[in-house]
Amino acid sequence: MWRSHSFTMRAIRGWAESALVVCVVLCVLSSVAHSQDENDPSIPTLRVYTNLLQIPTLILDSHHRPIPNLVESRFRVSIDSGPKSRVTHVRVEGDDPIALAILLDGPHLPGAVRARLSGAVAGLLPNSLHAADSLSLYKLDCALSRAVVAKPITAGGLGQSAELMFGQAKGVRKQRESDGCQQHWNLLDSIAAAVQGLQNEPGRRVLLVMSDGQDHGSRTSWDAARAFASEKGVAIFGILAASEVALAPRGPRGMLGVEAVGETTNMPALCESTGGMVLDDANLGTAAQLRDFVALIRRRYIVEFPRPDAEAGFHQLEISVEKLNGALIWPAGASVPVADPELAKDPNTIISGPENAPPVGTKRPKQ
Repeated sequence: MWRSHSFTMRAIRGWAESALVVCVVLCVLSSVAHSQDENDPSIPTLRVYTNLLQIPTLILDSHHRPIPNLVESRFRVSIDSGPKSRVTHVRVEGDDPIALAILLDGPHLPGAVRARLSGAVAGLLPNSLHAADSLSLYKLDCALSRAVVAKPITAGGLGQSAELMFGQAKGVRKQRESDGCQQHWNLLDSIAAAVQGLQNEPGRRVLLVMSDGQDHGSRTSWDAARAFASEKGVAIFGILAASEVALAPRGPRGMLGVEAVGETTNMPALCESTGGMVLDDANLGTAAQLRDFVALIRRRYIVEFPRPDAEAGFHQLEISVEKLNGALIWPAGASVPVADPELAKDPNTIISGPENAPPVGTKRPKQ
């Protein structure tokens, strides 16, 4: 099974800008002839631009278990329903640095979950998170609170931040206007804020949302949250109470459809459309569940291919694997600047990779 996801070509001059480190890697290599005066205009400068997209991709069986040992030659990529093209390289994500944010929807989760979350987060070191990773913690009560764990991550720093954000969460009660909360934050606005907070973080960006999946009046819509997370290259995962999880109606190819009503939530569709998923809630909020979540991230495939020659705007990305029937393939979104034609005219510029870029089709998604 394949699923169409979006990526964004942004109208930014210059290939030297890395618009999104998580899913798009634009490596800028410069080989400079050194002399006593490096600014001497008589000394030529050779500029080499390698335009390589790296897309973290979940590939799961029908039981939502990662499928291991898939060989590179079976992977294909299609842009805007164009021809399926071979990719440049595929590897398992492994110990690549992760930029992780955890959002706790405090008033709408059982007290037992909130009570044990501090210890569960602190237990992510040393086997799940590493010193090179980054971690931000968000708590949604009346307001939205944020704590950024100092880098490099240490057990002491992680434990202190987790206790600060979640240690007192067990005393939180649902605060609405009647409780003196005049301008409260809601779920989708909080998700958008957490995505915004991740946009400049190096590493593969991931947001874990712990909630009942219900929004209570955000200005941000489900589709806007999906588009924003895809543009910023943030894969959203969710941990929801079992009684709250029900799929809202969807449009073609898994895109979000009618918004959540009553006990129905769009969280599963939101997660899958950004390259994430709703996790098994059998051990809701426990240390083992968080460790399994990080392990799942590290078992994603990194699918690499040259940046397509596409105009600015949203484009549809499809990743498939030959002879893999019944699999769930959920790539993350991406954002990348369009090529600067002035740089291409520079005789000292060497452009690497476009000859192998996947052709762009004609069926672009609506923006």
